[in-house]
Amino acid sequence: MTVQVKLFGPLADVAQTRLVALDVGARPEAQQVLQALATQLPALASQLTHCRLAVNNAFATPSQVVTEQDELALIGMVSGG
Repeated sequence: MTVQVKLFGPLADVAQTRLVALDVGARPEAQQVLQALATQLPALASQLTHCRLAVNNAFATPSQVVTEQDELALIGMVSGG
């Protein structure tokens, strides 16, 4: 199965793209998507420990199953008030 992950801001700059297509196998969990990102985009690997995956506009748990129809976004650290 292929999922697409949206990247924003500094994460998109490091990856040099705003959208990444990942082959993640059948019934992938959010943690597997993050692992696939680290494999496909090694420049992001060190930053992924400070990121969360959002699925359909809500933060995903590591074991949440994702589908091809889900909207996935990598959310990096944010600051401010």
